[in-house]
Amino acid sequence: MSVLKVTRKSSVGWIAAALLLVSFSVAQAAKPASVPPAPQGREALDAGLAAAQSGDAAQAVRLCEKAYRSVAHPIHGAGSVAFAVGRNGTIVKYDGSSWSVVGSGISETLNGVWVGSGSLACAVGEKGTILRYDGTSWSKMESGTTTNLKDIWGSDPNDVWAVGYGGMLLHFDGSKWSWVNSGTSHNLNGIWGTDAKNVWTVGDAGAILKWTTP
Repeated sequence: MSVLKVTRKSSVGWIAAALLLVSFSVAQAAKPASVPPAPQGREALDAGLAAAQSGDAAQAVRLCEKAYRSVAHPIHGAGSVAFAVGRNGTIVKYDGSSWSVVGSGISETLNGVWVGSGSLACAVGEKGTILRYDGTSWSKMESGTTTNLKDIWGSDPNDVWAVGYGGMLLHFDGSKWSWVNSGTSHNLNGIWGTDAKNVWTVGDAGAILKWTTP
């Protein structure tokens, strides 16, 4: 039986772990996706998404690239494809040469995205929103919760994790999302791993959790 261990660290330890987690996430998004150097900060990303929605492609690319250089924004890629997500259900796709807005079909703010390949991606957001990309379009998945979700990561199509407020931890096994007891009530804000047996999530109050298997 899989076990989720909760470890409380000092604020300094949490910051170090969080920075390490974010560095790996950015490296994973930057190198595989071959996305050009870009954007600085969540504000730049939101402004870039707004510019894309208004039809100002040049400004959208400039701002999104500025935001991409920051570690604090929801963007991820694999191969030549990358997605950035934001407010009001906005999703922007990078195809290897340019950014374009794609329809999400929702209005909830999206907080995190994970790209497994050019034909597989998932995004999470407010009110328990989970979306899945099949290579052509995005569609809504049943998450079983209305809790705000903050981040998502997967090792393969049959092993995807999502985290959120109140210690919310969800796992997708290829067919459905299921709740997993995280052992904490603190908000969980980020998740990343190296494979199905090594997954970490960080959250408020210095919470660091690691998924382990016997």
